[in-house]
Amino acid sequence: MVEKILSTIYWAGEDEEAPAEPHGSRSGRSLPALVRLYVYALHGCLCEVAFTAVWDWYDTRDRRLAGHSSLWALPMYATAIYLMESLRAWLLARRHLLPVRLAAYTLFIYLWELSWGVGLRLLGACPWDYSGFKYNLAEIRLLTDSEVAVQNGNVYLCL
Repeated sequence: MVEKILSTIYWAGEDEEAPAEPHGSRSGRSLPALVRLYVYALHGCLCEVAFTAVWDWYDTRDRRLAGHSSLWALPMYATAIYLMESLRAWLLARRHLLPVRLAAYTLFIYLWELSWGVGLRLLGACPWDYSGFKYNLAEIRLLTDSEVAVQNGNVYLCL
């Protein structure tokens, strides 16, 4: 969905006289990888800042909604969503049902964030700490039902 919108913007002016495509079809033209990585990095950070703003508001009722993130999130989100393109294509090619795809996306996201968290912790640079939460994995990843719902919401673009 995002790629289709960005493709329309990116390719604007080209093929002005080409006939409109049928609803739901893909043109075969894809945004260049660097453009997609850039957009995915910004999208991931925006989602994280929005999530942390709402989470902090829920805890403190601070109306400033001052969300936060880390610059480490840029490559983490960019590469995760970029790799999820291939995962999505692989799952769709095998005609897996939506619940299977959601489970695969959720597992991928959990493992991706856990691996980044472990790597960043080894460097002394891990920006998140879930040690204060009940169901944490190595104080780097939460394993709660609400977290699964949030992660599934983050992969709506991969459906």
